Amino acid sequence: MYYFEKKNPLEKIDSPYFDNDRPVLRDSIVVFVDILGSKELIREAEKSGESGELLRKVDRAIGDANSAFLYKFSGNKLCDIRMFSDNTAISMIAEKDEEFIYNLVSFLKAVTEYQIALAVEGIFARGGVSAGLVFSHIHLVWGPALVDAIEIEKNEAIYPRIILAEDIKERLLNLTGEAASVLKDFLLVDKNGVVFVNYLFRCKITEGEGWHDGEKKSSERALEILQKHQNNIQEALLKYVMDVKVSSKYSWLAEYHNWFCLEYFHNYPKLLINESIYERIFNHFGCEPQIT
Repeated sequence: MYYFEKKNPLEKIDSPYFDNDRPVLRDSIVVFVDILGSKELIREAEKSGESGELLRKVDRAIGDANSAFLYKFSGNKLCDIRMFSDNTAISMIAEKDEEFIYNLVSFLKAVTEYQIALAVEGIFARGGVSAGLVFSHIHLVWGPALVDAIEIEKNEAIYPRIILAEDIKERLLNLTGEAASVLKDFLLVDKNGVVFVNYLFRCKITEGEGWHDGEKKSSERALEILQKHQNNIQEALLKYVMDVKVSSKYSWLAEYHNWFCLEYFHNYPKLLINESIYERIFNHFGCEPQIT
């Protein structure tokens, strides 16, 4: 019995997650992202009378972040973005065939730009990437792969990083050739064997490779992003110096930032965050974790 006029809340709009107007689960790659410290940011802005300014900042950051996927998959209806409050679920149809690795690489590249767009605004995120069955459309995101990604974010990510599900990690370890070379740069592994997205690699100066905004040369844009990344982390470390739980998240970011700059931008020492104790805990994916 329907108490209101019967309407389909999942009205089909040319979505790959429908088959003859019926919602279906499809093999997909999905990332679930949670913004770090959003509740504290909202409360602090409310107390200082800066709620509107914070809203505009977050809206700008999220808009830029989402455009990373919208640009990369422009004209491709296989990618779907859903957000509520400080959580975002992004899914992309990816059949488990010979094209899966290609789709995964494209998806992870978009994840790097997504994280950078947030980070330059001082917004950091953690999350999980999984692959499996998902349904995503307007009012509903559903499926076992989404559950996997959420559990990774809640139980394993811990720090502001987006990590890969174990089955994806195992599949990638068997790669060879060009795909393996590309993923070696876009993924890092910590001393505990956790594989996460090396989002700052998008800042690496690469001959002939520009940014999609076309506003600046790659080298100038990269240095600008790294400087903002550095400043935002340093400000947070000072702000939360008395809060061990929160400051540990930014200490991790500082270690990651310094590792990346020493690895790829060693000619720019001013980019380094001043740490009295610094531990190198990252390595390229596929290499033995570096333990100091």
